[in-house]
Amino acid sequence: MNRSDLPPLDGEFLRIIATRVLGEAVEEPTLKDDPKMAAAVAAVAALTELYRYCEEPKQAAWRHADAILGPWETNGEGTDIWMAFLAAVRDLYDLKVGEFKSLLVTIRDRGLAS
Repeated sequence: MNRSDLPPLDGEFLRIIATRVLGEAVEEPTLKDDPKMAAAVAAVAALTELYRYCEEPKQAAWRHADAILGPWETNGEGTDIWMAFLAAVRDLYDLKVGEFKSLLVTIRDRGLAS
C-alpha cells in the first residue's frame, strides 16, 4: 500500500485513532462522512488487536517510545496496548525509524500519550 493513499498522519488523525483504538475519552467527529478515514481507523484497530499478541512489534516500538514518551510501566496492560497501537501505526504507514521518532514526538507534544 502506498502511504499517500492513506489519510495524512497529522495531529488530528492521531487524535481520532487514539480516541477510537485506545478508548480515550475525548470528543471526536463522526467518521461516517469519511469512509477512507474510517477504514484507516479500522485497519489500525485490527492491527493493534493482532499486535497485542505479538511481542516483536511491541518490543520494536518500545525501543523508541520509552525514551520519547516514557517512562512506561513494564508489564502493564495499558503499556501493552499502547505499544501495539504504535507498532500498528508504524507498520501501516511503513514509517522508517526517523519518521517513527517524529511521530512519537508529535504524540508527546499533543499530549496524546497517557
